[in-house]
Amino acid sequence: AVQGDAGRSDPVNLLRDKAVNQLDQRHTFNGSLVAMSSVTRLNPLLNRILSDNQLGLILQFGSGLPLSITGSRDLNLDGTSGDRPLYIARNALYLPTRWNVDMRYSRFYNLGKNRRVSMEAEFKNLFNNVQESGVNTQITVDTAGYPVDPVTLVRLPLSAISQNIKDYKLNAAGVDTRNGYEQRKFQLGFKFYF
Repeated sequence: AVQGDAGRSDPVNLLRDKAVNQLDQRHTFNGSLVAMSSVTRLNPLLNRILSDNQLGLILQFGSGLPLSITGSRDLNLDGTSGDRPLYIARNALYLPTRWNVDMRYSRFYNLGKNRRVSMEAEFKNLFNNVQESGVNTQITVDTAGYPVDPVTLVRLPLSAISQNIKDYKLNAAGVDTRNGYEQRKFQLGFKFYF
């Protein structure tokens, strides 16, 4: 268990909660790259245009993190809500993969005597990928832990509990329940070095 993980389903039998950890990300890649241009082979005007450009990239690629399906009641009466419905394993769902590229472009202009100006353009989530950080996986259950229809409260079969993360993106009212990381952002800045 880690901080923020759900409470134990059965404190007497911890094997009922044996599953992958909440931070079990099977594949992940993080990297960064900074490159500065310096061109001297062409004519002076082209050399000046093509030099003093800096490009920085931050890359984050990873498989999704696990989530648990939770019920709407405190089924084991331990004072902690969000217990899992009957026969549902802990952290049984995985969020979609995350693909993120952040970019920064800087152009430097030398003014002489250790003074220079830079123009900087920064992109957060350059390709504007949807990156989910969570989704509401709570379902309505009765006091025995069986799923029920949220409107009529009629008991449903256990097969009504979906094991597919896509089925939890919208709630019964059709409202998107996903949380996510930032969509594309852009900012432009200037610096004066002296």
